[in-house]
Amino acid sequence: MPITTVAIKSTPNGSRLFAEDIHTAYHLDLPIAEEDLRNLIVAAAKADDLHPRVN
Repeated sequence: MPITTVAIKSTPNGSRLFAEDIHTAYHLDLPIAEEDLRNLIVAAAKADDLHPRVN
């Protein structure tokens, strides 16, 4: 099923990425600041799959 909802929440240890589809909810704790995680996701979405962004 396609993901219907995505949210990023700040936690004491970094960030938590939430996602939901019709039947399931997912979460992933990451040791990255909320703003950095958001920027990383946007950059990944814009990257060409054949030529990943490298910094």
